[in-house]
Amino acid sequence: MIGLYAIVNIKNNMAYVGSSNDIKRRIKEHKSSLNANKHYSHRLQRAWNKYGSESFQIKQIATANTLEEARELEEAFLECFIDGLYNLKTTAIGFASGEQSHAKKADFHMKTVMQRLTPEERKERYGKAKGIKRNPEPYILSAQKRLENPDYRKKLSEACKGKRKLVTCPHCNLTGGGGNMYRYHFDKCKNK
Repeated sequence: MIGLYAIVNIKNNMAYVGSSNDIKRRIKEHKSSLNANKHYSHRLQRAWNKYGSESFQIKQIATANTLEEARELEEAFLECFIDGLYNLKTTAIGFASGEQSHAKKADFHMKTVMQRLTPEERKERYGKAKGIKRNPEPYILSAQKRLENPDYRKKLSEACKGKRKLVTCPHCNLTGGGGNMYRYHFDKCKNK
């Protein structure tokens, strides 16, 4: 049934108002997200947690012929009574129209964001990284100097000794780093 509904707190007479093309289904969705502590309206969620579910009544306010008509009613209601409501915005957006989930749109297909965008949109949205591009020359020169120094190579070699666990394959006696040997060699050993 298409129409307008309200989740009313009977302790303080505040309410959450919404519209839907299937009110019963939408109310079930609200209840399940509130009970799971995952409702998107943090005001309503806090009140639900504070007062408990027994302090709330769910009422159907009005029926409508079309979803657009229900949304107009909701927006009018929100504009008049926003101070006493748990709603976060004065516009009728959300699951009632299917706008919140892009997967419900007719032209949606399961592709990544990068595949859905045109190259121009991708460049505009993600573009090049902002900042200063570094000159790689000083880094390359300092790395070459370090590697040419025989003392540096010895220090690096000594620092790395004992850090890596070496493992020997029981089938072919091949020795290598533990992680890679366990991950790749042991299952595919030719002498197994």
